[in-house]
Amino acid sequence: MTENFDAALALLADVLMNPTFPQDELDKWKTRQRAQLEQAKSSPGLPANDLLMKLLYPDDSRRYTHPTVESLSKITRESLMQHYKTYYVPSGE
Repeated sequence: MTENFDAALALLADVLMNPTFPQDELDKWKTRQRAQLEQAKSSPGLPANDLLMKLLYPDDSRRYTHPTVESLSKITRESLMQHYKTYYVPSGE
């Protein structure tokens, strides 16, 4: 691993500093998230957790512990890029 460390670090830095957020990868991620939500509905854990969080944090964003089908449809490549540009920048820039 040490012989590839510099190259790996350079690659990681490039990914972090110049993300592209490809649309096809975003679409795949959304599809996987929707499938996981559908699977989780068959387990009693998800609805129980949702109810618990709703009772503990009725008017607080902490009540949402996972994306919903509706929230997934609102995520766009442009919104991801804007969020990244706003919050994931070095403090010196």
